[in-house]
Amino acid sequence: MITTEAARDFQAKERKYKEQLKRCLSSALSADLSGLLQEELEADVSLYASSGSLRAHRAVLLARAPHVLQGQTHKEPTIIHLPNYELPGLKDFLRAILCARSQYFRAMLSGSWMESSRQCITLQGLGPDEMEILLQFMYGAIVDLPPGASASQVVLAADMLGLEGLKDVVEMVLTRDYCRFFPKTVDGVQRTVLECLSLTHALGLQSLHMLCKR
Repeated sequence: MITTEAARDFQAKERKYKEQLKRCLSSALSADLSGLLQEELEADVSLYASSGSLRAHRAVLLARAPHVLQGQTHKEPTIIHLPNYELPGLKDFLRAILCARSQYFRAMLSGSWMESSRQCITLQGLGPDEMEILLQFMYGAIVDLPPGASASQVVLAADMLGLEGLKDVVEMVLTRDYCRFFPKTVDGVQRTVLECLSLTHALGLQSLHMLCKR
């Protein structure tokens, strides 16, 4: 039976793990979007200022500064020009986020693959649940897996798309659900730690695998 003190300790460790994961993933997301701006990859908006012009992305502007897209006048002496576009064309800006967050999508959408010119892309071997998790992660929305998600399927999908940060999320989930964050008193946890040892070996999660061996 889990004591109140043990439950509080578990909850504190979970909060700590998630906070560390949030900081790490937030830093990675910031770096990815900054790189997207610097490289002007899949840029679809031109911003003209008194000192020059900059290529940007409708997706980011829509999320961070929607008034720019609405054509509101700025108080500062800055001229912003947005080329004309049709509403259905807004869907195209999602390619930029995919390219920034996944090396797999970057190679596919900005290279010589046939998919680079297609509006519909088929990813073999991915179910709808895994695809939703992958997209939620790429947009920076999750540091946990939804109830019932298959850790092994998510890791395989993350490997396929080159999403190392998502594998870190899976490691946190396995550490919590199987290892209880490795409590000092291990009674009742040995069996699930052994299960996690086997699972991490099969999935290639070496860091957690070594922790399970201790």
